[in-house]
Amino acid sequence: MGMDFLDIHFRLEKTFKIKIGSELVKFAESRGIKDLQVRDIVEFIQARVPPIDLRSGWSSDRPCVICGYNLRGLPVFGDCPECGTAASHYGQIQAGVYRILVAALGVQPEKIHLDAMLIGDLGME
Repeated sequence: MGMDFLDIHFRLEKTFKIKIGSELVKFAESRGIKDLQVRDIVEFIQARVPPIDLRSGWSSDRPCVICGYNLRGLPVFGDCPECGTAASHYGQIQAGVYRILVAALGVQPEKIHLDAMLIGDLGME
């Protein structure tokens, strides 16, 4: 695993306020690092970030992963009023992962989609 992967690892921990440890490396190796897709990273994070209660929505402070706006009190199926990012649990995770990949890999945002291969399509080392 190269420096890009380590950078992605640390950015994921910081953005989503979770500890990943060696889990991400093990996960990537189990999937086959050359076959790792953006979708795999999104699903990995989604399984580790505590979900929100769909009945009460964002009942505690939670900053938008893109702009930092506090999502507290917003319905979970709405959008962030500041930047328009989906306020849903999955929408926030997907947007956060996309943002991390743009920053860590230096790729254009339009190149990132769920089926993009981290090594083949996005140039991860």
